[in-house]
Amino acid sequence: MVQTLLAERFQLRVHLETKQLPGYSLVVAKNGPRLKESVRDDCPSPAGTCGGVYNFGGGISPREVGERASMAQLAQELSTVLGRTVQDNTGLAGLYDFTLAWRPDENQPGVGGGRVPYAGDANAPSLFEAVQDQLRLKLEANRVPVEILVIDHVEMPSEN
Repeated sequence: MVQTLLAERFQLRVHLETKQLPGYSLVVAKNGPRLKESVRDDCPSPAGTCGGVYNFGGGISPREVGERASMAQLAQELSTVLGRTVQDNTGLAGLYDFTLAWRPDENQPGVGGGRVPYAGDANAPSLFEAVQDQLRLKLEANRVPVEILVIDHVEMPSEN
């Protein structure tokens, strides 16, 4: 409904395009992953899709907790935390339970995107170190495919 309204009122025309932009690849570190495969089977969904990655603490003392989480879900949550696309290239197809705790750097947004003073352990690892040490995964900087919305045409609306 909104798309139709925008197209009619503003003569808006858009298309999706995939571009290679700076981001990260989530890969398995050389010693193999340190992930506990989830044994929970209390998922009410017949497809077994319940669970995920949940952020606790925000900028105060950030922690990601995975419950029956896929690596794609972890990559999506890391994308949110880092502000750049993280692509899952681990090749791990299972569902995992894990906790990831780190000290945010000055570039990471806090709760609601604002700056929140870090109230945790000053010796805690950075997010990149935590991913490698705690999960034995690695975030490698590279260019990743990102789907973007391109505006082809837009006009001022006509008077009613």
